[in-house]
This record gives sequence, C-alpha cells and structure tokens, in this order.
Amino acid sequence: MKTLYIISRSPFLRKEGKLPFELADDSDGILLIQNGVLLCNATPEWMKDIVDRAVSSNVKIYACKEDVEARGISSSKFDLLSYDEIIDLFEKYDRIA
Repeated sequence: MKTLYIISRSPFLRKEGKLPFELADDSDGILLIQNGVLLCNATPEWMKDIVDRAVSSNVKIYACKEDVEARGISSSKFDLLSYDEIIDLFEKYDRIA
C-alpha cells in the first residue's frame, strides 16, 4: 500500500520525524511541511544516515514550496511542490500518515 508520510515539525527539536524515513520504501513518499522543511538544506547529525538510506532506497521526498520560501531557505535537496501540487500528490497515494 502506497503511503505518503507527512512531517511537519523541526527535526532539530524532535526525533519523531525519524520514523517515516525508517518505514518508507520505494513505493512511499515523504512530504515536508511547516517546520519539517528545515530538512531541505540541513539535516541533524543523528538523522543523516536515516535520510541517506531513504534517498538511496528511492523514497520520494517532497517539500512544500511556500513553507520553504517562508523560512528563507534558498535551496532544497528535495522536490518542491506548490499547494496545488500537494493536493494532486494526495490522490497518488493509498493512505496518508
């Protein structure tokens, strides 16, 4: 079952964002919104290997473009999506977690 995991909290303050990266496989996706987009250009040391494994396993990782811009992040290592594109993304997955 294709799952889209949503991370909305800063990885620098909480470790709960780690679980989606550990659970996701190549049919799943991870969407970063709100302060979760801080992962776009910086990854906490404790989480680097987890994120790298997800990327190498072809997990699709997306970030909300508007949230990235609102936080002054100038570049992203993940695909940026507008609000409209995020709505379309929801339809591509069997469940949202």
